[in-house]
Amino acid sequence: MIADFVEYFLFFKNDKGIANTYYTYPNTNLCLAVFRQSKIFFNTPTEHIIHTTAHQYKSILTGLYDGRLTVHSSGVLDEFCIILKMDGIRRLTAMPFNELLGNEDVFQAIFGSDSRFMCEQLFDEPDFDKRGAMLENYLLGSLAPNVPAQQISYLLREMAGNSNLRLAHFAQSVNISRNKLFRDFTSNIGQSPKEYLNTIRFRKAMNLIISKKYISLTDVAYALGYFDQAHFIHGFSKYGGVSPSMFARRISVVDDVFVVGS
Repeated sequence: MIADFVEYFLFFKNDKGIANTYYTYPNTNLCLAVFRQSKIFFNTPTEHIIHTTAHQYKSILTGLYDGRLTVHSSGVLDEFCIILKMDGIRRLTAMPFNELLGNEDVFQAIFGSDSRFMCEQLFDEPDFDKRGAMLENYLLGSLAPNVPAQQISYLLREMAGNSNLRLAHFAQSVNISRNKLFRDFTSNIGQSPKEYLNTIRFRKAMNLIISKKYISLTDVAYALGYFDQAHFIHGFSKYGGVSPSMFARRISVVDDVFVVGS
């Protein structure tokens, strides 16, 4: 089933070429984005620029970054994004993460040169629902023989429910050494378990702030297991680029252009 490794698809189209700037944040999923006649410049590790070029197709894999990313988009844009579960990429390829991240033809690297014909078909289809159905069929027909290690998939589910999970305790419960679990996790996910847990906690904090379902930011901090308010501010600012209070104020002021991800 597609839901075993894909969370959802996103389709964007900007025929008018209106310039736009938005933020995106570290997430607990991966985004495989494919662009038609656009190019991404990695201006800095925290800033990407997308603009129209003569290149027919470009594609990148994003999600494994440790801070707020600013994206500047200009020119005509036609894009589809495959939002993968963190272990979902391993259902499609065994390529190391260092060969996938930063590769501007990652879709072709994963699926081969024939994938360009699939891109042509997808971008020629104006109906997004039909695009989604075509993309789902293509992915299901392109599954790699490898699957993520069972312990890693189990650990990801446990982490999602408990961002304060102790790795040593989990390793003992599945009868595997902590060092092996660390190596397997980093190899399959591209991040250390600690980095991933910090990302989960940040996303939970961000979503609580957006929802406004809290009495104070101190309550958010303690609900998510931060030691104290200073620990919360430091941890949130590292991933969000601003303090929790500043983030909350910006959300209320520029909600229509402040893109926060899924």
